[in-house]
Amino acid sequence: MKKFRLLIIIFVLLGLVTACKPEKTPVNPESITINSQQSELEVNGSLQLTALVLPAEAEQSVVWSSSDETIATVDNTGKVLGLSAGTVSITATSTKLSSISKSISLEVKTATVHPSSITINSPQKEVDVNSSLQLTALVWPAEAEQSVVWSSSDESIATVDNTGKVLGLSAGTVSITATSTKLSSISNSISLKIKALVVLPETVTINSTQNKLDVDSSLQLTAVVLPAQAEQSVVWKSSDESIATVDSTGKVLGISPGKVSITATSTKSTSISNKITLKIKPVSIPTDLEDFDVFIENIFLDMIADDPVNVNFFLRYPENFELGERKVEAIDVSLEAHQTVIAEAKALKESLEYYISVDLTEEQELTYDVTMDYLNKTIAYENYYYYDTPLGSYLGYQAQLPFILAEYHFYSKEDLQDYFDYLLTTQETFENFIAFEVDRANQGFGLNDYLIDGIITQCDTFADAEENYLIAVFNDKVDTLAFLTASEKDEYKANNLNYINNHFVPAYEYLSTELAKLKGKATNNEGLAHFANGKEYYQLLFTEASGTNMTVGQAYNYFRSILDSEYAELMRIYQKNPNLFNIINSPTFLPARTYQQTYDHFLESYVNDFPSIGEVVVNIKPIHPSLEENSSPAMYFLSPIDASVPEVIYVNNTTFSENPTYAFFTIAHESIPGHLLQHVVLKNSDLCNLRKYLSFTSYAEAWAVYVEEFVGKYTKVDPDFIEAYNINKRLTYVILCVADIKINYFGDSITDFGNYLATYFGDLPLEDLEEMYYQLVEEPTNFFEYFFSYYRLMALKDNFMVQAADKNYENPDLEFHKFYLLTGPAPFYILEEQIPIYLNHN
Repeated sequence: MKKFRLLIIIFVLLGLVTACKPEKTPVNPESITINSQQSELEVNGSLQLTALVLPAEAEQSVVWSSSDETIATVDNTGKVLGLSAGTVSITATSTKLSSISKSISLEVKTATVHPSSITINSPQKEVDVNSSLQLTALVWPAEAEQSVVWSSSDESIATVDNTGKVLGLSAGTVSITATSTKLSSISNSISLKIKALVVLPETVTINSTQNKLDVDSSLQLTAVVLPAQAEQSVVWKSSDESIATVDSTGKVLGISPGKVSITATSTKSTSISNKITLKIKPVSIPTDLEDFDVFIENIFLDMIADDPVNVNFFLRYPENFELGERKVEAIDVSLEAHQTVIAEAKALKESLEYYISVDLTEEQELTYDVTMDYLNKTIAYENYYYYDTPLGSYLGYQAQLPFILAEYHFYSKEDLQDYFDYLLTTQETFENFIAFEVDRANQGFGLNDYLIDGIITQCDTFADAEENYLIAVFNDKVDTLAFLTASEKDEYKANNLNYINNHFVPAYEYLSTELAKLKGKATNNEGLAHFANGKEYYQLLFTEASGTNMTVGQAYNYFRSILDSEYAELMRIYQKNPNLFNIINSPTFLPARTYQQTYDHFLESYVNDFPSIGEVVVNIKPIHPSLEENSSPAMYFLSPIDASVPEVIYVNNTTFSENPTYAFFTIAHESIPGHLLQHVVLKNSDLCNLRKYLSFTSYAEAWAVYVEEFVGKYTKVDPDFIEAYNINKRLTYVILCVADIKINYFGDSITDFGNYLATYFGDLPLEDLEEMYYQLVEEPTNFFEYFFSYYRLMALKDNFMVQAADKNYENPDLEFHKFYLLTGPAPFYILEEQIPIYLNHN
């Protein structure tokens, strides 16, 4: 508490003595004494100093001064005010003789913060005898002295050292207490159970006489748990019971053609398991079965030729591929079109299943697995026609289309005509979308008003631009086309101007107008959980977004545990440097650079840690102002897989203009060593064209988030600082991922959402809550593609490093990066299976 002194100043009126007296001789000052009650004060505290000039007959007035006014100031009465921690000299100088002065040294200290509570973090509540457990204690507030004294309620059961490390000694329950060294009344305790030693299983081996099985045939598997003294019981499980089942004794029954994993898991330790892969063969195989590589290439050609825009973006030289005739058509979102897609996927799957009986190479086996996974995921959406929409305020078709057209490649006059046809068919596409949305609304799946307003804003902003930016982009590109004459260029420019202003922009105006008519027709303004079978649909979305076979419930618990462990690690770092809490939220802890300078920095830094991609031309372009508000922070456009061409990245200046730190990591995400490097390595690899074409977003985004963190080593910032920044970011998105599940799987309302976020961020304004809530409603599982998949990639890397331990790689990080990028896009459960295969050859 500040101390205030009441100063009573008494004015005494002295009578004037008029009698004549001899004039006194002035007395010069000889020294000064400063009187102070203390030599320390706290920040924001004050201290009254007094000065005595000797001899007493000398003039007593002095001038006060401070050696550092950033630490403490002093006024003309000698009152000192502490401003910041440090040591300062306060000087009193005679007004009559400046050579006569006196100084004292004062130490200004940070105000003492007293502890109020203690939190004990523990990864578990049980400890085996002779095993240890590391506890950590956090004293609150965070600015208080963090040191604690640890104690055990019964040291015959467990001891605890001065770092919080607990050692189990005998079976029983014990209380471990952390007490503040500054205030013994402040403490907290945790109860731990010390368990008696048991022989735990270490490995499970599955014995099988074969790895292939016919449909309707059976196979007996046996499992052996080691050490032999451990409990031998296991639980058997099939990865896909539509392909094969397994009973409690390990007997497998083939149901339908395909590949299936049979797993045996110890009943005493669920982390101890093993699995084998069985191929369930069809009863008969066509005699005219074509070569597997030919079959896979034909799937690629069928998929890519479905739409000219696919060909334009993925192939520089389409004439080298047997694609057949291609025609631009309005997008068909009818139920019939949906059913056609499902039927085609089923037919492909049935044909692919025949190859289960063929001896394939390791690379072909991988292609089989990845293609089968892709087809299964497509087929899984068969009964969910009304649950999705092509529209969206950020990621919807209408929001992405201008970027696609801006980057449309003009390799020939046919490409120019296809581009024009897209402009001309946009109206019909949007009409199809509106018809679909009317149908969805009638079926109880209408767009909520918040989402409609977002889409309308995006459409209106784009349509109302003073001059549509696609006009200037088109003109610049046409000017570079050597295959056009000057008069042809003028004609194409005139046609583009006409089509943009009289067809393309009006299509956006139409979409905006028609969507406004759908407001108020939504029967559900909350998450997917409130639709019939919405939870089942959300599970499909999660499976695709995460690249795993986890259930949503398992993922929810998984993320809750990550929240605890990440938070504990962040607190550990904060305890070492409490100032990090404020600094990591600063957008300027990295220096400002241009986008090109940032890219060049990565280009110079990445070569020792990642596969080289040689010289690549990169164009980093700003997103046009008419699209900024409803665009992502940045985006990378995939380049053709059959040629080396300039790579294109778009950046949203509104996101980065005042945040150079975010810009630095986002450029890494999109360029090198992120998406750009990932794609160029893929397209330069020996993988088949279908593998290069099939998209697994979880694989791609996990890599981009991972390298955002990896490039921290290319800065001059303290590693703890970078780690705290990364954990803080991850925690934010893990919290939102948990919220995603709570909203779309458990059915949380916006009020529930606000209460949940308040536990981490405090009360947020309603406007911010609505924006976040409806973003999660609009794009369920979107954040999982980035952050759930990131954690799966880290688990994959840990597994890789364990299995590669005896390889003694010079740069293990580089070897993992090669494995990940050269294996190619795939779900994480397939990538796990590829580790031993890669290590066997490298």
